[in-house]
Amino acid sequence: MTPEPEDLRAAWQNQQAEPFRISPKEIHKMMDRLNRKVRRRNYMAVAICVLEIVCFAYFFFRFPHPVERIGALLTVLGMGYLIYQVLLNQAQRQDFLVEAGRTSHASLEFLRAELERQRDFHRGIWFWSRLVILLPGPLVFLVGLEMARPQLAGYTHRMAATLVLLAGLAIPLNLRMARRYQKQIEALNGLER
Repeated sequence: MTPEPEDLRAAWQNQQAEPFRISPKEIHKMMDRLNRKVRRRNYMAVAICVLEIVCFAYFFFRFPHPVERIGALLTVLGMGYLIYQVLLNQAQRQDFLVEAGRTSHASLEFLRAELERQRDFHRGIWFWSRLVILLPGPLVFLVGLEMARPQLAGYTHRMAATLVLLAGLAIPLNLRMARRYQKQIEALNGLER
């Protein structure tokens, strides 16, 4: 006698499924990939900021017009703030790593916390404060450059438009990165259930 379709359906729906567990090896591979990516991004950001600080510090002392000097100083301060954010994010990561080493589920907790930290770096107050602090310096510098050298008006207008365009592009790019990190967090939470 063959089982009825309802009996098969009931048996299928009532069977106990083994929960899917992620192995420690997979967690470490995910952590290593994330760490490499974040480390590379941090090195690039700090290197670019240091280069910008050196250039605009030179402009501060080289260009006599006060608006140029104010713009150069604001740019140096903005780049310093970005370095501060990157280093603060790194310090928080190190603090959690030390604390996570004392718990039994350290690697899973660390991965989740690191994903959350990276998500937050690309959205909310972290991102918007960077944008608000970084953009005015170069724009003020360009205004001062045009005031001191009116013949460069076409150049300064194109540069200002480019800066505003890049800042506008930074918004969806950073928010998309934050959404990617959030999806990874949700996938990790789904694996844990």
